[in-house]
Amino acid sequence: MDNFVFINLPTKNVAAAREFYSSVGFDINTQFSSDDNVFVIVTDKVQLIFLSEAFLRQRGEKREIADATKVMETSIAITVDSREKVDKLADAALAAGGKDAGTTEEPEMGIYARAFFDLDGHKIDINHMSM
Repeated sequence: MDNFVFINLPTKNVAAAREFYSSVGFDINTQFSSDDNVFVIVTDKVQLIFLSEAFLRQRGEKREIADATKVMETSIAITVDSREKVDKLADAALAAGGKDAGTTEEPEMGIYARAFFDLDGHKIDINHMSM
């Protein structure tokens, strides 16, 4: 069996997260998504799962749930195949209500990246590495 990576993140509004990531250009795994969660396909083996806080509690989470607009909970970096794709995804995220989290360009390392904060404050970096 192949290995998959599922990154679970809390969301205040599952429907808004679904709409946001669809607007950015990501596909949704409708087979497993529900009113309580949305599976956002990053690659065929990696998916972000946005779960309602109530659903996280039902599944046994007892720890405090981080408010990503106030504290750093994680940083997710997604690599794409061109600078144009970086710009396309980042621009779509901003148009869908995300907030700009900066641009990085390091020509000596072949890295071009733009980052955004989604509606819940999760930081997503979109990177292109040309070397």
